[in-house]
Amino acid sequence: MDLSANHSTRIWRAMIGFVVASFLDFLMTDALLSRSVNDHGFQFVESNPVAAYFLNVGGTVGLAGFKIAMVAVVTASCRIIAVKRLIAARRILDFAAATGSSVVIYSAGLAIQYHL
Repeated sequence: MDLSANHSTRIWRAMIGFVVASFLDFLMTDALLSRSVNDHGFQFVESNPVAAYFLNVGGTVGLAGFKIAMVAVVTASCRIIAVKRLIAARRILDFAAATGSSVVIYSAGLAIQYHL
């Protein structure tokens, strides 16, 4: 397998990783936001102000639309970047997937901590 084919395969894996992390982020966000934590006197809120706007305006559907749009923008941008700089595009997607995964792990930790 030549170098470009290897990077091409890796960019697709990175893209899939980013999409999966984004989907899990949405699921975890929805799960946390839909449960009040009355025992502790607070309720979870969306900390991203842009996502919070779409959540407030459109509810769960608005938040899903925002998340889908962000995935589409990032993946489309990386596809364009990959034409000239395949490795850079893969690294961007790897970073995006890692960031999304860390949010999912943090959210899972909150869910465990508060017995949700």
